[in-house]
Amino acid sequence: MPATAPVVEYRPTSAAHDDHRRPAMTDQPYPDPPRPTIEDLDPEIATTDRMIAMARRHREGQEYPTAEALIGNLPKVLRALCDHVLTGQATPLDVAYRLASLIDVVENVAPDPTRPNAPPHRRH
Repeated sequence: MPATAPVVEYRPTSAAHDDHRRPAMTDQPYPDPPRPTIEDLDPEIATTDRMIAMARRHREGQEYPTAEALIGNLPKVLRALCDHVLTGQATPLDVAYRLASLIDVVENVAPDPTRPNAPPHRRH
C-alpha cells in the first residue's frame, strides 16, 4: 500500500481567527517515487551488477518464471532483443539493461515444484 501524503484543509481556530487560517492535516496517499531507469544511469559507472540490481527492483513484487516457462519464452525474448538492436535505435545501455534483466531471471528462476530436492539457483 502506498504511503499517504497530507491534504491540507483550512479550518479557522475560532471566529476571531478567520483571517489567520491554519492547515489541518489529513492522510492521503503519497505518490510512488519515480523508479530509476537506464536514463538515470551514468554510462561511465554502469556495471552489469548495477543493471541486474535495477532490473530486480523493477521486477519487485512479481514472481520469477519456472525454468520451463523461461526456456519456453527465451527464444521469443532473444528474437525481440535482436530485432530491437537491428532497428538501430538501441543504445548500448538499453541492450545491456535488457541482457541484465535476462541474467536476473535466469539466476532467480522459480523452483520447480516437481523437483523439491533440486539445488537452489545462484542469487546476487
